[in-house]
Amino acid sequence: MTRYVRIAVVGTGWWGSDIHIPALLAREDAHLIALCDTNATRLNATAEKYNLSRTYTDLKSMLVSEQLDGVVVASSNASHYTVCKQCLEHGVNVLVEKPMTIKAQEALELLELAG
Repeated sequence: MTRYVRIAVVGTGWWGSDIHIPALLAREDAHLIALCDTNATRLNATAEKYNLSRTYTDLKSMLVSEQLDGVVVASSNASHYTVCKQCLEHGVNVLVEKPMTIKAQEALELLELAG
């Protein structure tokens, strides 16, 4: 039986699209389940480029609709805290690009949520 983790990528800018998505697609132990970005044009272009059909412009909708083991957060630095907090509160693990947050207090809060 093949085991794999179900992953989504939040943020389809250069780093998400050119680094994280190809790396995830190359792994046999990971399934890239969904993409999320508030920029629908960029999101749709990335989904088309990689032949992915499950896309969301709203993070909450994705978290409710998909069964995920983890989320790669490759969105803008200013959104890292909000995205990570929502994922962690939904019980989804996160890999977040640096900086983790803009404010130290927010980073501490995320550490507490991650347990």
